[in-house]
Amino acid sequence: MPEIRECIAHYLCMLWFFGFCLREKLDLQLLALWADASEKEEKKLAPDGLVYRLDASSTVVRGNANAQTSLWPGPFKKTKANPDPPSIRTLKLKGVSYSNRTIILDMGPLHFQLAYLTHTSIQFFSKETWENTVTKTHKKTRKYYIGLAFEFSNHVVAFLSLDQVFQPHWACSQMELPEGPVDVYTSYEQFLSNVADWIRKRANSSSDRLGLACEVMRINGNKVWSGFGVYSSSEVFHDSGNSPLSTEREIFDSPSRTARLCESLWSYAHKSHSEKMR
Repeated sequence: MPEIRECIAHYLCMLWFFGFCLREKLDLQLLALWADASEKEEKKLAPDGLVYRLDASSTVVRGNANAQTSLWPGPFKKTKANPDPPSIRTLKLKGVSYSNRTIILDMGPLHFQLAYLTHTSIQFFSKETWENTVTKTHKKTRKYYIGLAFEFSNHVVAFLSLDQVFQPHWACSQMELPEGPVDVYTSYEQFLSNVADWIRKRANSSSDRLGLACEVMRINGNKVWSGFGVYSSSEVFHDSGNSPLSTEREIFDSPSRTARLCESLWSYAHKSHSEKMR
């Protein structure tokens, strides 16, 4: 799972691009969607190993094995029940938001959400670079996959992946998108309530709670401590004045240590939004 600073950085990067396009008065109408085929798909969809343009008949899905979702927006898909779907050129980038595991693009009639899952990042290409280099380079030479790319008039916004493990979602409104874990930064009171519930459940469980607190938070409590991971744990524990070698009991049986840890994670997220990070 991505860590919170990674998701905030992707969001700020996308927000910068959106602001740049507005300042330069660049057209943000969606012209096309592109993707790399997986090994199983390439014989049929992209035998040359190059990134290809999706269309309304696309059935390609990505995501977790038991809950894969379509790269192409469902309401714009050509089916027997919908033989003449609207063009994706009716979509236009109008805003950007995020959760601590996803990025959300307001495309006007639809909202798009991408859950990073593992190794996914955002990259901007000029149309010249996209047309003359990216679309002409075999994916094995590139050494990364185009998970999904949004083509606009002057630029292409691409979600790059090492393993094509990411989760796309299209919906008619942001409210219809899958709800993610509570964000420590934007919903701190709810986060604290969830932490308290989690501590009570752990205290009443059969566990002796002698494992490292940082590992229990990442593995057992990942839905509560969302965005807390291997790379952020040492900094969050250091800033809270807690040892990363502390056991679960030592941290969460102490109100002071628990409070400082919660404040440290909030502060870590806050610093990620600072002007220096921008």
